[in-house]
Amino acid sequence: MCIRDRLKNKHGPIVARFLERFGKIRESLDVWRNLGLSPDRTIVEEAATETVRILGSMKDTQMIFDNFRWIAQASPDVAVTLFSQPLEAPAPDSFINGFLPTIKDNPSLANFLRENYLETMVLAKGIDDERWHSTLGIHYIETLFRLRPANSDMTLIVSDSHFAQIQAYLNKFRKFLRHPLTKYRGRTLLEKISNSWLLAEEVFLYGKEGEHLSALRKLIKHREFRMAEEYAAERPGKLLTDLFKIYMDVYREARRKLSERPKDEKLAQAMLIFSNQIEELLRKYATHPSLDSLVVLELIPDDWILEKDGFLMKYMLAASDNSMSLKRNAQISSTLSQMDIMEVDARLAKSKQATVRVTFDKVCDFCMKKIGEKAFLIYPNGITIHQACSISQNFSLLIDPITKQHFEKTFAE
Repeated sequence: MCIRDRLKNKHGPIVARFLERFGKIRESLDVWRNLGLSPDRTIVEEAATETVRILGSMKDTQMIFDNFRWIAQASPDVAVTLFSQPLEAPAPDSFINGFLPTIKDNPSLANFLRENYLETMVLAKGIDDERWHSTLGIHYIETLFRLRPANSDMTLIVSDSHFAQIQAYLNKFRKFLRHPLTKYRGRTLLEKISNSWLLAEEVFLYGKEGEHLSALRKLIKHREFRMAEEYAAERPGKLLTDLFKIYMDVYREARRKLSERPKDEKLAQAMLIFSNQIEELLRKYATHPSLDSLVVLELIPDDWILEKDGFLMKYMLAASDNSMSLKRNAQISSTLSQMDIMEVDARLAKSKQATVRVTFDKVCDFCMKKIGEKAFLIYPNGITIHQACSISQNFSLLIDPITKQHFEKTFAE
């Protein structure tokens, strides 16, 4: 490096800050841009950082883009810090659809900037526009499918580094789906990942959209029976009953076809698999409120034998005991409620019938002096006080001053 360049690099930051201080923003940015061409990485990083700081308070979109371009190429990690600045520009439309397409010579850089911009706007700043939430979700999906094609075999062996990349983006996508600030359209993302290796994410989106039957059918199609059962058991409603119906429909259809093609081993295997799943479901969830025992008994095939120690008998006994227990608990709760009501009624009646006998020895419940021949008040619950005490203390005639009982509320009925 020649002496002139050294002096330029040495005094350039001072000149740039001097120009900025006196309002020469454009000239200051030009000096930082020239310093960004330095072979010295320290100077480049400083120039990029200072430029981002200045751009963070600007509203001129074109000036931001003109300077952002060289920062992105010289120091991408510094460039993306601009997005977290409280600036009003650049707006998503101008940045995503206007600026990024101009970086044609470096697709990986454009992808990096796009991802960081959308993550900041959606996950950090919580932008309202649903389009950009969905756009970020689609970005994650497209990135995952570049790393592993949508219809690829999950048993395909990949290198450790490639697997780590896939896992990193998969974790990002899952976090995005569950983030409290995201406002994406579930249906839009479902269309992108339908019938791909992103099965768990597809099921999650079906659940978010309230399409629980679609989620269950998807899991059953992929023979993910345990996941289907847990999905149904963890959600409100009668989803275990719906799952039982699906199992039974598949079993009946396989059985019908097998009667037409008795030598078809696949049908025989399918019938056996779903027969076992029905047995497992009834065994595990016999007393679960989501599994309707009446529906189960109605759909069980007539030719299934009710053996003493068979799963069907065990299910019926367990479901019956549970039903009786629930009925008993309901009756007990009802009885206790009736007893509570009767007790309240008794207290109210007692209060309404309260009497008091006033003699010369009777004392005022407030001042504890004898009533004598002085005027007095008697509250419905028997509390007796001098009228003078009531007037001097400004007592309400509706509230007993000793026990604080409110008679208007007590006798409201």
